Amino acid sequence: MSTAPPYLMTPGPVRQEDRDRLTVDLTSWARARPALRPHTEALITLLHHSDGAEIITLSGDGQLLAVLHLVREPLLTAWNIPTCTEPGLLLCHLVKSPHAPAGEDIMRLVTLWSADFAARTGKQWVRGEVPLPTGTPADTNRLLALAQDIGWGHEKTVSTPVGHVALMQCRAEPHPNQNLFLDCQVPTIPVPVGPTVVRP
Repeated sequence: MSTAPPYLMTPGPVRQEDRDRLTVDLTSWARARPALRPHTEALITLLHHSDGAEIITLSGDGQLLAVLHLVREPLLTAWNIPTCTEPGLLLCHLVKSPHAPAGEDIMRLVTLWSADFAARTGKQWVRGEVPLPTGTPADTNRLLALAQDIGWGHEKTVSTPVGHVALMQCRAEPHPNQNLFLDCQVPTIPVPVGPTVVRP
C-alpha cells in the first residue's frame, strides 16, 4: 500500500474565495511576526492585482507552511553578475508560516524542490531574493551561513523598498527521489491564469 508524501507543493489559488482565504492566512502571519509584513503584503498584492503572477504554496500534513512567488523568466536588472545571462528561475517573497511546527526545514525543502524543478524545466540556475533579518549582523550571518550550507551562493546584497535583500543562486539539479517526501503539483509548463478581480 503506497503512502502519500508528507509534503505538497502546489500552484496558488485561482478562485477568488481561495485567494481571500490565503490572504487571511498571510495577514495573520504578518501580525504574528511583523518582520514578515513587507513580504506578506507583496504576496497579497500579487494575489489580487497581478494577472499571471505564479504563487506557490508548500503544505505538510494538511497545514500551510510557506508561500512564495515563482518567476520563470525573470528580469535580473539588480543582479549584474557574470552568470545572470544563463537561464534560471527566480524565487521571491518566500514567507514561512510562524505557526509551522518546530523543526520544519522549509528552506531545505524549497531548495530541493526548486533545484529539481529548474532542472526539469531546462534551466541552469535557481535564483533567490532573500530578505535579510532586521536584527543584528549575527542574525544576517546566521541566515547566510544556513543558505550556503544547503547549496546557495551569496552573490551580493542590495537595498530595496522592503529592506536589504541577499541575491543568492544555486545550480539546477535533478532529485529523482524527491517524490518520496514531496509531491510537486506545479506544472513544468505554466498554465495561463485568467484576469484577477482588482479590488479598489
